[in-house]
Amino acid sequence: MINIAVICEGQTEALFIKEIFNTYFNGKIIFYPMTIPTSTNRKGGCLDYEKTKAFIHKINKTESYNHITTMFDYYALKSNFPDINNSSIDNPDIYIKINNLENSFKRDIDNLINNTKKFIPYYQLYEFETLLYTDIDKFKIADPEWKDEYIGALKNDIKNYDNIELINNSKETSPSHRIEKIFIMPRYNKLFHGIKIIKEIGLDNIRQKCKHFDDWCKKLESCITIQTI
Repeated sequence: MINIAVICEGQTEALFIKEIFNTYFNGKIIFYPMTIPTSTNRKGGCLDYEKTKAFIHKINKTESYNHITTMFDYYALKSNFPDINNSSIDNPDIYIKINNLENSFKRDIDNLINNTKKFIPYYQLYEFETLLYTDIDKFKIADPEWKDEYIGALKNDIKNYDNIELINNSKETSPSHRIEKIFIMPRYNKLFHGIKIIKEIGLDNIRQKCKHFDDWCKKLESCITIQTI
């Protein structure tokens, strides 16, 4: 059995891993989602790299996990994460840039835990809500009270994007802000609606439309092969 700890951005991502990933990987991998304490009474969100690093170091000391991975939104990631503000690795191709950033993250953690095979970093482009754009029609199933015009408005809002992973990351135009602006009655709730929509869409459909997400899944699947060799 392969056990993988998944350090998540927040409660929605943790529930996503618990309910979606563990079902999808059908017991070949057992995922253990967890969030980082950010204060005495709060976990997840507003990730600070030093706290993240300390948490990974703590998790690595347990013998329970074969691998450690992350699910952090690239949108609004704090500037103290490795190379986030390093212009030398900037690239107009977001896939090249995000791979560079993940590699920087991995190198730093590999040095910390003295293991080059255990850590699998992942930044979600640009945030969790990107995955919901795979099939916008499924929003209606998640909440029958939402009007058809909401669905049409969101489709129209992103009609110029051939690739949903490229929907950008400013405060006004990030995937979540677009949804929150349109789905107002009842108001979009990330934890409640987000997971319901994902379940309706299905992970295979998401992987077809989200290249970077699919690459992460492939890395996780490769852990099964490595473990059985």
